Amino acid sequence: MAALYANDVMSRDANRHCEYQVSKAVFRHSSLNNFTRTSTPLQQPSPISPQVITEHDTEDDSYSPVNMHHMNLFHFLTTETLPSLHTHELIDISPTDILKHCLPVPYLMNEFLGFAALHKSIVGGEAHMRESYRFQAMNFQTHALSIYNAEPAVLNAETCIAAFLFSSVLGAHLLCDTLIYRGDDTLNKFLERFVQYIHIHRGIRTVVGGHWDDLSQSPIGRSFVISRAVLGDQPATFGPTLTKLLGLIQSAKLGESLTKSYKLAIGNLQSIMNVCEVSTSTSISTPASVSAYGAVIAWPVMVPIEYVDALGMRRPEALVILAYYAALLHLYQQLWMFGDGGRFLIESICDSLGVEWGDWLEWPMKILHDDNNSLELISDS
Repeated sequence: MAALYANDVMSRDANRHCEYQVSKAVFRHSSLNNFTRTSTPLQQPSPISPQVITEHDTEDDSYSPVNMHHMNLFHFLTTETLPSLHTHELIDISPTDILKHCLPVPYLMNEFLGFAALHKSIVGGEAHMRESYRFQAMNFQTHALSIYNAEPAVLNAETCIAAFLFSSVLGAHLLCDTLIYRGDDTLNKFLERFVQYIHIHRGIRTVVGGHWDDLSQSPIGRSFVISRAVLGDQPATFGPTLTKLLGLIQSAKLGESLTKSYKLAIGNLQSIMNVCEVSTSTSISTPASVSAYGAVIAWPVMVPIEYVDALGMRRPEALVILAYYAALLHLYQQLWMFGDGGRFLIESICDSLGVEWGDWLEWPMKILHDDNNSLELISDS
């Protein structure tokens, strides 16, 4: 899933260890139910069991009835979810190769089935079943995290691939659930979940952060090297849209540290917009592994942690930058993971900040009001 992979912004080993430990605590002590609406639990089949299978267990299992709910999701994963990721260039290896890594690793298989359940809750035709599938998605994901946290964080050239896939799929899962299922549709609630999602995703990614060399030697990781090079560095120049935004930030006299973190977050946006512009042009050559959809997904884990903190404090400038990101979500809303999340964010941020921030929010509003939803607007920016 090379296009999903952003540069790991936490480069120091100490920071990696610290954020990983914090994230482990988040997994254990904070409820992932924050990512779902509070509801009466439905009677659902339990996720795949994490227990070690003994010879005796294997014999017993051979006589156990097939869990048709799991088979249904597995079929949907292989025929719908994974092909949809291929269509949008979010993965560049075959579903067969992905399954080879999933089947021996319970936490990864649980997460992939949870991701398929989330997908089915969004695109499935039976409205009365969507909440049921979403509950299953949450159940599988929670189980995957519990297995992952119970295992020693010792990675090698072989096991880091599963952890890498887990990081990518978990991040996409949490981002999608945050964008699509917004609960009471308030901006504050969304921001609370969005910031939590970023911390969880970054925490998981730090674990594989020291194994990029191993990953680059695998079929899954080779194209990641290209994506990392394209997305990881700050751009040399900014387009007119983000040049204007950066000028407004600098004119606001916010202090050196905060201004620097905003500039880095805007630079990350420019890198993604550059990829998006290239993907819409037939005259510019680019590595096929750099997907516009994957670049958009990557932004939340590319930004500096100081920006995430500012977003958590609801600083207006941080909200403006988020609105620019939301404009990209809106432009690529045909991906089922994004839906109408971009529109919701732009409208909510504009309503929250008021007309006095209209000049700052000019481009996101322009994107929102473009009836053709034209990707060419990125080239004009």
